[in-house]
Amino acid sequence: MSRRTLIAAALLALAALPTAQAAVRCTDFLAFPDNFPLLEKFKLNKFKFQDRSGGWAPFVNVFSDIIGQPVHGMQFDPRGLRITLPGPSLTVELRIGAFAGAGVPIEALDAAGGVQDLLILPSDNIMHTATLTAVSAPITMVQVKGGANEGVVNGVCAMR
Repeated sequence: MSRRTLIAAALLALAALPTAQAAVRCTDFLAFPDNFPLLEKFKLNKFKFQDRSGGWAPFVNVFSDIIGQPVHGMQFDPRGLRITLPGPSLTVELRIGAFAGAGVPIEALDAAGGVQDLLILPSDNIMHTATLTAVSAPITMVQVKGGANEGVVNGVCAMR
């Protein structure tokens, strides 16, 4: 077999392989209007959102934080929420803010429920980008606690 034929065969074989899954998957709430009610459990772009333990149902809230950044996200009650990722991820970024109460703990959990990362979001009326990183096992879920009825998640991205 000639070198040219071998290269052509290799290129054809590579072209036939299935495309890789996206390395980054994100979701947000921009498609929803202000005060739009959300279910206590729902899926959005393969992310599963769940109210942690009942209480009032989450809804979409649209306003600006104290430094003028847009807030257009899911407002959750003090019990917080769980976000199950579309797949195991090495890094997760949340656009999140706390507008009342004490700091808001954000935990990155692996499939066994182990904590891979933990951040405390200040309750300072400003939207933040919170980055959580896997230490020893991929992250499969993010758990947010607190917020004193005024925690808002604008969006989330999971990086494989």
